[in-house]
Amino acid sequence: MRPEKCLVATCFVICVTYAQPSFAACGPLRECAQQAVDLAAETKAQVASLQNQLEEERVVFESGYINIEKDTDRGPEDGTTCNKEDLRGKLNGHVTFKKKYKTTPDVMAGISGIQIAGDYNRLRFNVTKITPEGFDYQFYTWCHTQVIEATASYVVIGKGV
Repeated sequence: MRPEKCLVATCFVICVTYAQPSFAACGPLRECAQQAVDLAAETKAQVASLQNQLEEERVVFESGYINIEKDTDRGPEDGTTCNKEDLRGKLNGHVTFKKKYKTTPDVMAGISGIQIAGDYNRLRFNVTKITPEGFDYQFYTWCHTQVIEATASYVVIGKGV
């Protein structure tokens, strides 16, 4: 019998069992009922296996932003006479992920806000050294650029622990 018919037959077995004291007449239906029970057990095992696979491949993500303002603790990148109070040169930093990742996740980032003064306005944002725990970043300006404030946004996608 096909499994779909076995499930219908299982219901019939229940009816026959309650309606007839002698279960001997239900032999073929009993076999079908056992097939239905076996099919249910097999299906349950397959569902458990798929759940385990999904847990292993669990994708997690997070997002955030990095905001910088005038920073008097940072000097210019190349030791020139740029005024460090105007955020000129390089600013390095690190982001620690809030979530746990099994492997190195993908990080997508870019400048999402900027306030710059002056005639020569250049700002670059880089993400480097991505690990399962976090990443390093760098804001970089040319000497004549005066950054008042800059924001970079990021999204992290990877396999979760």
